Amino acid sequence: MKKVGAATDLLNRFAAVVLFAMMLLTVADVTLRKILSRGILGTLELTEFMMVGLVFFSLARVELLDRNIAVDLVAKHMGPRTRLATEMVTRLVCSAFFGLAAASLLVYAQAIRGSREATVDLLIPRYPFVWAAAAGCAVLAIVLIVKCLKDVTEFRKTWNP
Repeated sequence: MKKVGAATDLLNRFAAVVLFAMMLLTVADVTLRKILSRGILGTLELTEFMMVGLVFFSLARVELLDRNIAVDLVAKHMGPRTRLATEMVTRLVCSAFFGLAAASLLVYAQAIRGSREATVDLLIPRYPFVWAAAAGCAVLAIVLIVKCLKDVTEFRKTWNP
């Protein structure tokens, strides 16, 4: 769990740096548009790529800290064991989903790498950012699996033979 926590913390710190850089870029672009009537070439492209890092690198940390939005209209009426079992199944399904998403993103990244797809203005290749999204999904899947295993341990403790 410590290694997973360290990995999510590192990715989250990177996401914070990306957010700060995105803010600086946006402020500079808007300022230059107002003062010189000319913005920074490729600001939209760079902002789109920064959003990839911001979103996908912070997902795992948010899940690890249980900071995701939860709608518990039904769960609050369940018993503790039923709620724990539901969370286990949900985390298992979500980890499979994000694992498959990571694998699919890797396949997609290879396809666009082969086609040499790049941005229009700055000619930045797109595949490294798809790799970044895949990495974020993979780390999230690992966090969900670790939390699911933790739930299994908790569930066993509540079992009365």
